[in-house]
Amino acid sequence: MTLFRSAASIVAAAALLALLGSRVLPPLALTERWLADFRIATLVPSEAPHDDIVVVAIDEETMRLFPYRSPVDRAFLATLLRALEAKGAKAIGIDLLFDQPTEPDKDAALTAALAAAQRPVVVAFAAEADGLTAEQAGWLRAFLPEGLRGHANLAKDPLDGTVRWVFPGRDGQPGMAAALAARVGRETQVAEGTEIRWRSPAAGLPHAFKVFPAHLAALLPAAWFADKIVLVGTDISLADRHRTPFSLTAGGDAGLMPGVLVHAQGLATLLDRRPSRSVSEAAGAALTLAAALLAALAFRLPWGLTVRLGLAGGLVAAGWIGAFALFRFHGLMVPVMTPTLAFALAAFALEVLGHRDAQQSRRFLKTAFAQYISPELVDQLVADPSMLSLSGEKREMTFLFTDVANFTSLAEGMDASTLTRVLNDYLDGVCAAAFAHGGTITDFIGDAVFATFGAPLPHPDHRQRAMACAREVAAFSRDYEIRMRAQGVPFSHTRIGVHSGTATVGNIGSTRRFKYAPVGDAVNTASRLEGLNKHFGTRICVSETTLLPELLSACRPIGRVVLKGRTVPLGVSELLDDSPESLVRAERYRHAYALLEADDPGAEGELAVLHAERPDDGLVAFHLGRARAGQRTPLIVMTEK
Repeated sequence: MTLFRSAASIVAAAALLALLGSRVLPPLALTERWLADFRIATLVPSEAPHDDIVVVAIDEETMRLFPYRSPVDRAFLATLLRALEAKGAKAIGIDLLFDQPTEPDKDAALTAALAAAQRPVVVAFAAEADGLTAEQAGWLRAFLPEGLRGHANLAKDPLDGTVRWVFPGRDGQPGMAAALAARVGRETQVAEGTEIRWRSPAAGLPHAFKVFPAHLAALLPAAWFADKIVLVGTDISLADRHRTPFSLTAGGDAGLMPGVLVHAQGLATLLDRRPSRSVSEAAGAALTLAAALLAALAFRLPWGLTVRLGLAGGLVAAGWIGAFALFRFHGLMVPVMTPTLAFALAAFALEVLGHRDAQQSRRFLKTAFAQYISPELVDQLVADPSMLSLSGEKREMTFLFTDVANFTSLAEGMDASTLTRVLNDYLDGVCAAAFAHGGTITDFIGDAVFATFGAPLPHPDHRQRAMACAREVAAFSRDYEIRMRAQGVPFSHTRIGVHSGTATVGNIGSTRRFKYAPVGDAVNTASRLEGLNKHFGTRICVSETTLLPELLSACRPIGRVVLKGRTVPLGVSELLDDSPESLVRAERYRHAYALLEADDPGAEGELAVLHAERPDDGLVAFHLGRARAGQRTPLIVMTEK
């Protein structure tokens, strides 16, 4: 649950940071807009010239007819205005600023033409806030009646100067496109940030609108202007040219669009009432959150970093391709950079979190298991924690319990420092044997050791490992007993019980203190087998669930034992070392045991011979006593543990 909350917090934080970053960090915002511009410049379908809008351009050829280049000859404009009206123009927009006087008679001619116009006319207007001097602004207001004004400004992005939106107007004065749309009966409230729905010219045409030279307009057919909105403006180098999304793919002067054509694009947007291509802010935020969530899913997969990075790159590429395809085929503009940033932030944070968790897991594994299993196994667990289930799982394992005979009496007669040294040296030897065979030291109980084979690392050969360990512990114990007695320490032999079965293994304990351990009936049975040794006079008791066929020659069957509190007998054998003497004696014992199983009276004689040869053989003595008491059966019912 904690991991889920951490991942959820990272997803939310990554999405929020990406959204805020795209607003407050200019490079991010600009990159997002460039990506949108690129889609517009390359993927907007070509369209035929607009049916309702034409442009009359004052170009270089027109300029050659005038005695001076600026301001544009106003007598010419007056004549052009009357000609366009005569040809049936529906409305006329003049994208020229009349902010200074020229020749009085020409100024008067244009003033008269504007006053006499029968068609709606909108003329470019500006004020001091737009860069005019007070004198210029005053002259323009005096020259141009208020009802003819349309604000000439363009809505440029302050980050890079690109025109992306329709200018709504200022100080109660509508923008030129909005004013023209209103004059032809298309009431349009232009909100701040209304996107221009850029039109792409048809193949082979330079513009998305029909453009006619101003000096030829009077000679052109009336049908080309009839019932159309005519925009008049300049199309000359280095004057009134502006960056648009198309500037990304068209270099030099060709990448800049004349202001009159920009107004035409804005006007077409309003007349056609095409909705914005960009999705809403809410949809963009949802997409950004989804990208961060996708990163969370990808970077929590149990794969290597290289694979996860490859998957991340593929997902980002798929997202970009999808965004471009969505625009190309459905006209929807979805953010690309912001979701990508959210994805990257979430992926990075989750990778850091995963690395931290992995470090903590490695530290936990080293701390938890360094005292219980060999360093080599600890390294394997650290390298592949998936091999370990700390939450608990059922698994077939083999359990080994050891106990030193008469250790309580030994401890009572020994000072603390000597006892600690003797016991620690002994436990070191037992642990070394367990580690050598891949065992886990599950617990120490005084002088007793509880070892598990098959967990935490699964070992298919856990039975072989446990039996080999039992033999090694028995051999070490014999040597240690001899060494200790030589030092005057009455150390005794070790009793061992081995049993295989299914148990639950995992972190067992309270919320404050726990350890990795197996629990279940199989564990209890193994502990009981260790205790049987003192009744049978044996060293290693092995259950039938552990005994392997290849070791039968080195085993002596003890009997079918019903442990105290149980009803079902369990086959138990004694495991010997593999010395020739032990193997021969085991074979002779098995012959006597077979007679015992058959209730043959000859069993007593066979056992008596073996007992005479080795009076210290506890198992022979146990069965000889039972045979003499008339109990010639392998079934042994225990009345104590």
